[in-house]
Amino acid sequence: MESESLFRREAVEAQSVTLGGVIAHTPPGFIPIAALLSLTLVFAIAMLVLFEVPKVIRISGWVQPDSGFVHLAARDNGFVSEIGVEEGDEVKAGDFLARINGDSTGAPSQTVNERILERFEERRVLIDRASAQGALAAEQREAARAAELGELQAELGMLEALILIQNQLVAVSQDQLEQAEALLDRGSGSLLQVQTRQRLLLEARAEEERMRGIRAQLTANEATLSARNQAEALALLQEQALLRDQAIEVEIAALEAQQRAGFALTAPEDGQVVSIVKTEGSSVMTGDRILTILPHFEGLEVHALLPVFAIGSVEPGNRIMMRFDAAAGGGEQLQLKGVVSFISQAPIDARNFDGPLSADGRFHRLIAEIDEGDESLIDRLKPGMTLQATVTYRREPLWRALFLSEV
Repeated sequence: MESESLFRREAVEAQSVTLGGVIAHTPPGFIPIAALLSLTLVFAIAMLVLFEVPKVIRISGWVQPDSGFVHLAARDNGFVSEIGVEEGDEVKAGDFLARINGDSTGAPSQTVNERILERFEERRVLIDRASAQGALAAEQREAARAAELGELQAELGMLEALILIQNQLVAVSQDQLEQAEALLDRGSGSLLQVQTRQRLLLEARAEEERMRGIRAQLTANEATLSARNQAEALALLQEQALLRDQAIEVEIAALEAQQRAGFALTAPEDGQVVSIVKTEGSSVMTGDRILTILPHFEGLEVHALLPVFAIGSVEPGNRIMMRFDAAAGGGEQLQLKGVVSFISQAPIDARNFDGPLSADGRFHRLIAEIDEGDESLIDRLKPGMTLQATVTYRREPLWRALFLSEV
């Protein structure tokens, strides 16, 4: 009995195993299970470390022609009085599309009022400019007049000097005549000498009067020149203001007539009407979209909204898987592969994108090229089709994908 107990105790001790320096006592029959668990743990760790999975981001997009869409909007507040096309109609450049009329009260619209105020402000600026130009012209005329007056004054100065000399000549002639008459009275002079002195005196006085007349004429010219310059400057300013007033009145009348007649929307280029947002009688505000035209195009592009946080991770050259709207694909969901070809540098407000998606916030525009493949599937793509896509931008270990949440 003692030998049998000893044998069993040795067998139990033989079943003790050592793991990592720690003695673990394993009951009989459990050695294969422990080994299996150890192998499973090692395999799982190896998978987490060695196995890589693709890192992807999911985005939304749409199909767009390479020519882009043309959105026609109201230029002013008012209402849609007429729509001359229907969705699907083919139009040519210049064709009538719709008419927008102003406020039914007949009052000028806000835009017309703003343009009228702009014209009045422009008038004020132009009048100020004309005034400045008139002042400059007046200064130039004043300088010219001053120069002319300077010349006149110089002539007057010379005349004054000549008149003074002439006065002296008259005085000398007067003295000589008196001396000749005195000699004639005493019987020592001659009548011819007296007559000669009388003639010289008359000539000296006549020359003096002529010089005084010239001085009076120069003085009158000076006053006339000053008055004429002032009148010309004032007339020029009034003429400029009057002409501009008349032009502004004509322009304002044209603006108000245009407001009453309404504004006609015409097709900017050949294409197809793909959507009509407003109906006849609808009120519109400046900038409201009325309808959209799809110009004739040569090819299609895939556009998508890329979140701002994905910049730096998603790059041109990344692979993209696109799943297009099943309804647009005739009931069958189209699935195509491609590559990212372009990402805009600056984010854009989602409302400013041409696509049919409704989103809030700012996004970068992503453009993808579809791989060459099944042409029958590619030919089924139509402008405006929406899609969901996944972009693969790197591969990473499985443990990182499971335990670290990052883009």
